Amino acid sequence: MNVAAKGSRAATRLDRIASWSVRVAWLVAALAASGTSPAWWVGWSIVAAATIVLHPVSLSIVRIVAPLVALETAADATGDARFVVIAAAVATGVIVSFGAEYGRSHVQAAAYGAEYRHLLRPPVSALLVSIVAWLVVAASVVVRRVVAGDSLTTVRAASVFALSVLLGAALAYRAATLARRWFVVVPAGLVIHDPLLLTDSIMIPRGDVTSLDTDTSAPVGALDVTGTTWGAALVVSAREACDVALTDFGARLTGSGTRLHAGAVRFAPSRPGAALTDATR
Repeated sequence: MNVAAKGSRAATRLDRIASWSVRVAWLVAALAASGTSPAWWVGWSIVAAATIVLHPVSLSIVRIVAPLVALETAADATGDARFVVIAAAVATGVIVSFGAEYGRSHVQAAAYGAEYRHLLRPPVSALLVSIVAWLVVAASVVVRRVVAGDSLTTVRAASVFALSVLLGAALAYRAATLARRWFVVVPAGLVIHDPLLLTDSIMIPRGDVTSLDTDTSAPVGALDVTGTTWGAALVVSAREACDVALTDFGARLTGSGTRLHAGAVRFAPSRPGAALTDATR
């Protein structure tokens, strides 16, 4: 077995461990649950279903709803040993669910045949917008509890619920878009699929790839489609310049037009090492 194959198998094991860690943590939280609110159980059920059916959409659900369950857990705090177990289990599930390994388990589950998908790291600007939207939704959860004892409970609770639905829908759409940003390795070549920055995927036939390496050796003038994010990136160079179609958002981030040609493209997988291993084996 070559080094690349070993690296790929190791990455797959990590994905499975992350996936099962969240499932077990969520199960432990349910077994220890006592005195939790109906809202807690609704959130728990939604996340539980999403951890079983692995898909980019279910990844978005887990990453949006699981932290809300953590918020409900804190609101239901009793201070006894059972609560400590619930809080620890929920916190573990939330933390692991935001890891690159867990994200890969969802996007790879929806892959076709000999296709290897790697999530792209989100642009900082898009991530900040998502965080703010989630905080507003979380605030509505807090407000719902506050108005629960008010004489105008029905009207106010309905207003808060309606606001939560609208903001939640916008947040879900944003999260689903981020969960569909992939670097894909297929037998025919390499693909950068990014509906946030690209109107069409960048596809480079394997025979046209001249190099694929970390950005430390990036050629001058490589098109940066990372969206301004953190961490290491990869650069793929092609024998012939490929057509690139950017969204308006992508054009603003790159400071270019929406249509251009690029002989090299810089992108940021969430796990550059695993992506490089799959692409070069």
